[in-house]
Amino acid sequence: HSSFISFIIGSVSEFFGYSQVTGSSLLLTSLLGIGVTYFVVKYLKEKL
Repeated sequence: HSSFISFIIGSVSEFFGYSQVTGSSLLLTSLLGIGVTYFVVKYLKEKL
């Protein structure tokens, strides 16, 4: 199980190493998506 996690971390760090600009933009996009999803869920919970 821990080897799988380390494999993911290794792949991610390798990916960031190869393309830092793409990686950072991908990270920003995913964070934006998480934020939007959070606010939508929060809004729906208040409405329902």
